[in-house]
Amino acid sequence: MADPPTGGRRAGGLIRRAQHSGGDRPVRRIYWWFEIALAVWGYIIYAQARETHGANAHDYKQLAAQNGRDLFNFEKVIGWDWERGLQRNLLPYKGFLQVVGGFYGGAHFVVTIGVLVFLLFKRPQLYRFWRTSLFVLTMAAVGCFALYPAMPPRLLKDASGQTITVDTLDKVGGLWSYNHGVVEHISDGYAPMPSLHLGWATWVAMALWFAMPARSWWRRGLVILYPLAVYFAVIATGTHFVIDGVAGMALTGVVVLAFAWLAVRFRRWRQLRTGSRPISELK
Repeated sequence: MADPPTGGRRAGGLIRRAQHSGGDRPVRRIYWWFEIALAVWGYIIYAQARETHGANAHDYKQLAAQNGRDLFNFEKVIGWDWERGLQRNLLPYKGFLQVVGGFYGGAHFVVTIGVLVFLLFKRPQLYRFWRTSLFVLTMAAVGCFALYPAMPPRLLKDASGQTITVDTLDKVGGLWSYNHGVVEHISDGYAPMPSLHLGWATWVAMALWFAMPARSWWRRGLVILYPLAVYFAVIATGTHFVIDGVAGMALTGVVVLAFAWLAVRFRRWRQLRTGSRPISELK
């Protein structure tokens, strides 16, 4: 599958150059302590953002409810308030919703970690670019959660006192629920905007897309289906507004492109400084 002929091709070329910014050298040694420390550090930052708001839970809940209503009202204005209608058509099919809930609860971590492992062992020259872009994406999303808490549709009530959507993970079933067990204590219920599920799913699609040969059009087609399936799942389970998913996908694109631009510029600076390659080869 070829890249789009204009801006998409330029962006694709930038990412291709950036992901090889290590000079196509495989990762000869992985410092596992650093990889683990990076993951732990990311979670600590996420937990700190959650705990900071939790220190004033009443005001935080009011702000999250207001922001959630603003998101839903904005969706109504632009005609994107599809959450309730989609879920209403799916609620009679409880077995299907349990499968969707299991996919929602499992794929988010399993698929993302699986792609990281695939890159590490099968495309090691690309690993550091995509690992670092995933970390930057996650931290950018956490910053959004801290600055813009919002109540998701499964918690936000309308004028009649009913929630916008049903929390199917709790009422129908799935791998886990936000209202029980460990997940209840480690998750931030007011962090739907942007959707990190869609952010990570879009990262998965982008990483695999650029890791595959250009002629693998059918594989690339399958890759694109993954974020679409995640998008369906987050709406069907009532955990996100439609606009949350758009924001998550957009944030991923912006972060990856910005990081790619910086990686290419840093490589150019380093090679000019050392005189290892002519600058014309990097344009």
